[in-house]
Amino acid sequence: MGLFLLGPCRFLEALELEFTGGINSLTFHPDRVTGHSVSRNYKEFQSYPYIFGDIIVKSNSFDIIGYKIHASRDNILRNSLFAQAKSNWDYINLEFGPFIGMEDSLESVMKPEFGIIGGFELSFPGIVFFSLSGSSTIGSKFDLLNDNTRETAEAKLGFWLPYVIPTLSASIKSYTNRPVFSNGPVFTNRPHDSVEIRDELIRLMISADIYKKKFPFLIRVDAGYEILSRSYEREGSSVKDELTAIFVGVEAKYQVNKMIKVILGFEVPVFGDAVKPMESPLIFSLFKAHTGVGLNLY
Repeated sequence: MGLFLLGPCRFLEALELEFTGGINSLTFHPDRVTGHSVSRNYKEFQSYPYIFGDIIVKSNSFDIIGYKIHASRDNILRNSLFAQAKSNWDYINLEFGPFIGMEDSLESVMKPEFGIIGGFELSFPGIVFFSLSGSSTIGSKFDLLNDNTRETAEAKLGFWLPYVIPTLSASIKSYTNRPVFSNGPVFTNRPHDSVEIRDELIRLMISADIYKKKFPFLIRVDAGYEILSRSYEREGSSVKDELTAIFVGVEAKYQVNKMIKVILGFEVPVFGDAVKPMESPLIFSLFKAHTGVGLNLY
């Protein structure tokens, strides 16, 4: 609210909006808890068409100081709202701010998870850049409303070459849903017994942004290796479901005019395997697709 009140006219001068959404079927089925399925064979992966999306509002209207507000729905981190202040210098960019997270249940809305997010980028324009970013909840440390844990970390190294920007990245994101003790049913989106569930996604990826000045298309091609896992811990015992895959993807951004751009993207595994006793699914069914639009208000 303070950023809006600092100067609404300048806020509108350099505002960027981006809306994207899609389906990610590389997601554990919500019925799959405690290492078993309520209604299906627990050895099957049971992919689930999870609807995800992002709304990003950002601005650099205050010279070297800017901000970014990001609302996200993600198959690992569930629902999140981030607010970051940005500082842009010649060679160093910094971002830092708070976030809140919640699941889809009303109980989670009433008891959100609080955390901090931050990162920095060191760049030599036209040559090379390196960035580190991460986020973590603080409820489990300070006895806040909710002690579920959300954690992310990412490192990137990229190079500016003629017509292409190759980038190497490594990332991890995880969500730990700690048990709630009650007499309610066990098999719900939030387990009501002593089971602790941790979802985790690890990705090693190489990307290439292909561009040309005054050409309206920006194409990004991705390829990499990922590990999707869900672990269950209860009374000293643990079970873990794990799926590994090699994936490829492509995203295209088309600048319709100075104000509007259209976004289309698709990603699919080309090889995958499951850790037994879970059986490998039909690998090409685990696709991820998204579309969106960006607006520049200059």
